[in-house]
Amino acid sequence: MKPIFRILIIELICGFYVQKSVAQDTAKARDTASMQDFYNQLSPYGDWIDYGDYGYVWVPTTLGPDFYPYATGGYWAYSDFGWAWVSEYPWGWAPFHYGRWTFDIVYGWLWIPDMVWGPAWVCWDYAPGFWGWLPLEPGYDLRYYRRHWRNFPDRWTYVGNENMGRHDIYNYYGPREDNHNILNHSTLITNTYTDNASGQVYSSGPAIGDVQKYAGNNITRINTKEVHSPAMAGIENNQLNVYRPVIQNSSIWNSYPAPARVTDLNALAPLSQRKVIDQQSIKPYQAQPRNNMPRQNKYYPRVPEQWNEPARPWMFPRQYGTIKARKFP
Repeated sequence: MKPIFRILIIELICGFYVQKSVAQDTAKARDTASMQDFYNQLSPYGDWIDYGDYGYVWVPTTLGPDFYPYATGGYWAYSDFGWAWVSEYPWGWAPFHYGRWTFDIVYGWLWIPDMVWGPAWVCWDYAPGFWGWLPLEPGYDLRYYRRHWRNFPDRWTYVGNENMGRHDIYNYYGPREDNHNILNHSTLITNTYTDNASGQVYSSGPAIGDVQKYAGNNITRINTKEVHSPAMAGIENNQLNVYRPVIQNSSIWNSYPAPARVTDLNALAPLSQRKVIDQQSIKPYQAQPRNNMPRQNKYYPRVPEQWNEPARPWMFPRQYGTIKARKFP
């Protein structure tokens, strides 16, 4: 083997291990959690149900029929990642930054857990006079929406250009009956941000300069800091505190993660019959001693061999060896 080829091979090998080492060091520096933490922490604020191919999904049954993800109980802040959703709910650290939302015509919005953090799992568009965003459906990335972003007109949220960045932005949304007309005149925003540590790509939304043209120069980028508790997440002293633990695919007791209580669909109140409960009045989940924890052994999805991606329960059905294509209108 010629010396020049030896040198190239050595450089490639060394580069691979350096990148792997950096990725491992980054992961070690971050907090860790498991899927079980999702099940435990969200249980006081809603119901877990067994929802077909998606497995366990969470329904925010303590909120009324007016709830929309990335629309109620929060606002947008321009951060190091682009536009990030700042939730005012005590449980907002999880469903707005991990996983995906989908809509059931009877039970309303459902959250499907995932292990990858993001500032907000939405795509963005622009129409004359409006900024808009849409929660991403489970199992589809941004490439799908580059062609099909008009497929979900009722799920878009629009706000006047001049009101983007307001902390009370929920008072300025346009009526959803106008969504069809707005979408017909809209352009998808394809700005993205790539996290150097994880390689994850996020939709960063409208450029800050474009927003400032309408909302004024009071819209500025704020620094981001990682914190070690969900209670610390939010904006403080013009800084965005982010709780984004690395989600592991098993519980600390090496049993399959599962909710302690799964609500039967027949017992779940339809969306139209739900009553709003003050989120701050709900007693948060309290960790139980290990001996008192229910040990669940329900089958947890595995990655089909032909997929080279981390296990994500919303991306494939629970049956071994089968992948069912999802159909959209």
